[in-house]
Amino acid sequence: MVNICKRCGAPLNHGFAFCNNCGAPIEHPVRYERARSARNPLILSATALVLAIVLLLGLWKPGFLWDLKGSLMSHSGNTGDVEPAALQGEKPVYNPSEIPVSGTPAFSVTPMPGITVSAEQNALDRERTFTAEPLTESEMGTLFLDRSSGDWVPVYAFAFDAGLEDTERLPGELNIELDMKKFDVEKDLWPYLKVIRLGDDGTVMELPTAVTDKGISFTTRQNSVLMAILTGFAIGIPVMAYIERGQDGLRELYPNEIFYEAIYPELQNANARYRVTYPKSMARTDSPELKALNDRMRALIERYGLDPDIPLIDAAMEACTTYATNPEFEGVDIEAAAFRLMKKIYNDKEYLSIKATFNDPQWQMKNLWTESVWNVCNRLARADDYLFDEREFRVPTHVIDVLVLDRWPHGAETLGVAKNLYTASPFIHINAKKALDMQNLLVTVTHELFHVVQSGYVYYESNNYTPFIEATAVLLEKEAFSYYSGAEQLLDGGRTDLLTDRNKWELFSLPLMTPSQWVNVSDSKKVMQEQGYVSSHWIEFLRDRYYPGDDFLKNLMERYAATIGTLDTDVHKILRDQTSSDSDVYCIDFRLFCIRNYEKFNGRSQYILPKPDVVTLSAETPHVRIDMPYQAFSVHIRDFKIENLNDKGEAQKYKILITGEAPGLIMPSVRFYQNDDYQGNITDDGMTLLPESTAKLVTAHEIEDYFMTTPGTTAGTGYEYELFLLLPPAAPLVEIDEEEDLMRVTPQGFSLGTRSSGYDVVVITPEGDKFFFPQRSYTTEAEIPLDELESGESDTVEEDPKYKVYLVEKVEFPDGSLQYGPDGEETELDDDLRFEDILGTYDMTQTVSGFDTDYLDDIVGQMEGVPGMEDYLEQYDEIMGNVDGTYSGTMVISAYQTGGEIAEVTFVPSETEYGTTYYRGVWDKGVLHLEPVGEILGGSWDLTFKKSDGKITCEGTSSYDGDMASYSYTLTAVKQTG
Repeated sequence: MVNICKRCGAPLNHGFAFCNNCGAPIEHPVRYERARSARNPLILSATALVLAIVLLLGLWKPGFLWDLKGSLMSHSGNTGDVEPAALQGEKPVYNPSEIPVSGTPAFSVTPMPGITVSAEQNALDRERTFTAEPLTESEMGTLFLDRSSGDWVPVYAFAFDAGLEDTERLPGELNIELDMKKFDVEKDLWPYLKVIRLGDDGTVMELPTAVTDKGISFTTRQNSVLMAILTGFAIGIPVMAYIERGQDGLRELYPNEIFYEAIYPELQNANARYRVTYPKSMARTDSPELKALNDRMRALIERYGLDPDIPLIDAAMEACTTYATNPEFEGVDIEAAAFRLMKKIYNDKEYLSIKATFNDPQWQMKNLWTESVWNVCNRLARADDYLFDEREFRVPTHVIDVLVLDRWPHGAETLGVAKNLYTASPFIHINAKKALDMQNLLVTVTHELFHVVQSGYVYYESNNYTPFIEATAVLLEKEAFSYYSGAEQLLDGGRTDLLTDRNKWELFSLPLMTPSQWVNVSDSKKVMQEQGYVSSHWIEFLRDRYYPGDDFLKNLMERYAATIGTLDTDVHKILRDQTSSDSDVYCIDFRLFCIRNYEKFNGRSQYILPKPDVVTLSAETPHVRIDMPYQAFSVHIRDFKIENLNDKGEAQKYKILITGEAPGLIMPSVRFYQNDDYQGNITDDGMTLLPESTAKLVTAHEIEDYFMTTPGTTAGTGYEYELFLLLPPAAPLVEIDEEEDLMRVTPQGFSLGTRSSGYDVVVITPEGDKFFFPQRSYTTEAEIPLDELESGESDTVEEDPKYKVYLVEKVEFPDGSLQYGPDGEETELDDDLRFEDILGTYDMTQTVSGFDTDYLDDIVGQMEGVPGMEDYLEQYDEIMGNVDGTYSGTMVISAYQTGGEIAEVTFVPSETEYGTTYYRGVWDKGVLHLEPVGEILGGSWDLTFKKSDGKITCEGTSSYDGDMASYSYTLTAVKQTG
């Protein structure tokens, strides 16, 4: 059968890639056999070399030889990942979209006398009407009794309405000024007035206040029932007040406990407003000054006829039970009477004196504070400077409670936590027992304070934003760490143990920062937090890839506040709009991020739960189909075990064909690695063929880089890809039909099945010419005309030509190209050269050239002049002086073990009766693949055998370049007969 050119019809010559007539490429090009190269020779004088090393070095540095051998056995590193060309190129264009604003104008209104509401441009989401209604004295008394622990006295209260739901916030801040002169409040009390917001859900939030010429002012972004109050009739803050403000668990930790407020000068002038408090049990209560102050307070209460041993409100109510006979309280109910009585106390100059003393920072530092309280205040002031002065984040519009606790409910190893992040007034707990490490405290306080800052941007009730919140906080922590360890020298930059652990890369197997898409996740709250930690790598990647300045997180928080809705998937839109504003580019960015971090994903893949099954591909099961669920922005690592041993237990080279099928618009990327080296990838409805390998494991890196599941697709299904293991086809049956002048070739099985596009019969002639004969997929027997196997270069015709024949599978790709599997096992029409044939004794000649031992020469040079070394130096010169040359001797090849084709090679120098075994190797179709045995200074090399007219010869050639020696050699040997 003669193949013809599809373009011009001319006959095609086998072994050529192009038509000789018209130059058109041949569909099945010539496939050249790969040349083998020997590696790392053994020279005959290696015995002398090792002897010299032991002789010269072992005398005075025992064990050095072993270390030296280890240094010579170096391995080259892997080639690393190969990124797709589409992901290379220049840095992408930074193109953030505009952050939406409302466009509302600045304004100032007076909803009632004494109250002024104002705001800057864009503070409102839309045009709104503001109302304010004052509460009556009786209403304030009732409100006071319902909401207070007995140590808060309302001065003035009003219901404020901006047309918002209780959970809603305005884009910007409202500034509210209260003219306290119009409300008959003495000016001496203004510095002690606080403003609180009472939410519909019963929460109590204190708002930062400032003293003005007319009274006080404060800011808010919400509707409120507001009241100006005076804190403290007792010295300190009763725990009930914290329970009202959402401090869960304190009643059980500190039953009936009093909390002291730490007045720290730097915090009084900070950007945000803080209330650092600690339980009385932590204070230095042995202070005589504190006892005297308590005695003065007790005497004051008794002077008004009240019981000092019960809460003030109870004492006032008890004292007012006879209000009907008291002209001062005539015409009011008992609540209002109690309210008036307590107002008399807080106007008392003795009370103001006691309060002023207690609130003096120097007095507190001397009489109350422990080291942990001072540390927290100091580090909090540093964190405030960094977040609001250095980074210019939005200052929260509530007083931030920071509780220093010696009874710790959050785990012994935890230093700090931010609580109530999904409410209007989050707060911070600090573990007093761990607050002595100032550096750890600084990092922790900054991280937790940033959580409070985040809540000032967006109010939401869902935990689903936890990963994004944690990711940005961990990145902020890392940036703060660099800042603190830089110019200010607040901490040691080498203490990376202070940073949050963000190493759980296996959590990328869940849709990134979108818990609403997670399925069957136990303890989801903890997983959300931990995924947030590791997700910070992704946000950091975007920052470094795009952002030209250092205000990435600040701008990201502003966009977060303006964009967030009810879906946690909005976080990817926020990140997209903050970088490229292009969804396709954002997805490509995610793929590039995953590629660059493959080693981290793979290193942590063992921790994925539930652990993916390891699929085995073998001759019995050469095909597997993988179904990937729809999981936007997720990463999976999947291992495939390869069983590629033949019947003799030898490792066969193989290739793997991979095909993909993408329903709808979902187009993830699946990348494949062998021995951590990237081998190929597949996307969409594509195909790829991995390079030839003998690796026992193939790893798939599945990257799902898209925003959402395609509408209309079936839930639980997704991208599919298939793997086909292409092992070398078995040696075919070959016979010569002399009557028909044909070679008949019968395959013995293939790997691809219906995926196969056929196979090639490859025939190697006695002259070494190689011919290819393409066959269709289901051809059960190939017929090769013998006249097509004639070589134009041979003038002789053998009576019994000796052919080698093997098969190669092939597959057609979508572009029409053909790719091939590994070469199959050969069938030889002549008798094979068997393993048993090579065993025996050989006459050997070896030529060594370029021998060099700079390393040993340097060492020997150090021994010159040392007494007692003269004989050793002379021996060294005699042995090592002139190694280059030709050597002769005997080589003995014997079977190393029964039942396996493994031989060992013993070299016997001339004029000696014994030899040394330096190499051992595996027999493979005419080649011994030799490996060194013992301390020989050489590497692996091949000894190639030939059989001609019953005569067996072998040869090997290589070069060696090691730390101790370098040389080249050739070896030839002829097996002795008889």
